[in-house]
Amino acid sequence: MTTTLTNEVYHEEIPFLVAKIVAIFMGVLSIIFLILLLIQISGTPIGDNPPPDWMYLILIAVFLGATWLVYNLKVLTISINESLIKVAYGRISYSITFENIETATIDTNPGILYGGWGIRLAKIGGESALIYNVISKPRVILKLRSGRFKQFAFSTKQPEEIIQLINPSSKIKSR
Repeated sequence: MTTTLTNEVYHEEIPFLVAKIVAIFMGVLSIIFLILLLIQISGTPIGDNPPPDWMYLILIAVFLGATWLVYNLKVLTISINESLIKVAYGRISYSITFENIETATIDTNPGILYGGWGIRLAKIGGESALIYNVISKPRVILKLRSGRFKQFAFSTKQPEEIIQLINPSSKIKSR
């Protein structure tokens, strides 16, 4: 799913093929559990000591939920318009207005320091941070004026360009 903003001035997508493959695998497992449930409900018990029907229902629900979550991690999308940055993994997104950004810096530390690919809660410089991370790309760290998180970091292929869009007169700093 592509996330777009009105009057978009910047758009970037960073795909993650492994998430798509894992989501497909988990979806297939959900279908297998559904088939096993239907076989058991039809009166043919599976094995000498068949599990209860509710166990199959729980497995189906857990695997479908996990499939949805992992499938959302297949593409990191960054969209910027004149006043807003929106970063999303599928339907899971976070938006920030330019007015709420105090500073923007480039973080070139290895992405694995934040726990790998995905959405993370962490501390950056002792402050609470929300991170939309891709291991192989640098991140832009936004220090925020207000909100639940004091910092928001996200991976991008073009950190310098994003910082220039946020504040054209800014001097680009790296951490």
